[in-house]
Amino acid sequence: MNGRSIRGAAPALVLGLATLAAAQNPRTGEIARFVELYPKDGDAATFEAGYRRHLDLHRRNGDPWTWHGWTVVTGDRTGAFVNGTFGHSWAELDATPRLREDAVDNALNVLPFATIGLDTHLVRLPQHSRGEEEAALRSPFLTLLRVRLADEEGAFWAAVAESLGSRPRQSYRVAGGPTGSLLLALPHDSWTAFGSIEEGVNRLLVRAGPSVGEGHLETLRRRGSMSYPPDR
Repeated sequence: MNGRSIRGAAPALVLGLATLAAAQNPRTGEIARFVELYPKDGDAATFEAGYRRHLDLHRRNGDPWTWHGWTVVTGDRTGAFVNGTFGHSWAELDATPRLREDAVDNALNVLPFATIGLDTHLVRLPQHSRGEEEAALRSPFLTLLRVRLADEEGAFWAAVAESLGSRPRQSYRVAGGPTGSLLLALPHDSWTAFGSIEEGVNRLLVRAGPSVGEGHLETLRRRGSMSYPPDR
């Protein structure tokens, strides 16, 4: 990747709770919340115990949103924990009530043990995605290609189509970050499968050429026990 990297904007972390019934909301749109947390002093065990306590608050309050959790296992953010909730609309983000109890619980169980990194919104691009988003999010691994474009998007998406073909992937625009910031999420179930994904991404970057100003590749491992609702 020639040492190129991209980072996103970092607003404050709020894990939203709703006072509605305890079933997951139907999909209302293509907006996602995406947050990264770094365990303080490298103490992942203490952070994870606190985060699980916080997920219990979501459970007790019947939070209708699904929160997925991953640990970054390759790249310069290795060791970070990433969570996200997907399939919302902007209007839903406005309408969902935030409970004071959630902020208090965050301050008690999460923030003392973690530093907030990236906290942003993603806008899914269905026309550049292949496969079901939820299936991708529940795969054992997600390899992410984050890019910041130096030119118009056409050349990049043409290179994606040519290099990745029908390979399952979810494509997003980073909202609120640097202009031209995009994210490709490629699901896979093994490191063997990662090998072919890396080859495809390398072809993509060569074909995209100067249209990509910055790029970063990393792999996330799904954490079922750090997700809500848990799929254990």
